[in-house]
Amino acid sequence: MHWTRLALYSIATIAASIIAVLAYIADDLATMGVALGWITTNIIAGANVKIPAPDTQIGDHAAE
Repeated sequence: MHWTRLALYSIATIAASIIAVLAYIADDLATMGVALGWITTNIIAGANVKIPAPDTQIGDHAAE
């Protein structure tokens, strides 16, 4: 689940980057600004994805 979310944010960031480049080529500053906002949002969201450590088990209360 965590890796899926991270992959989706990465794909969305790449797509927004392509849109930003195409908007820059077309000299469309409004679309480029929106695409840069998407890029920023996806980077922040991807940075907030918590990947659990490989040696932990969620819900394991044996150590209590």
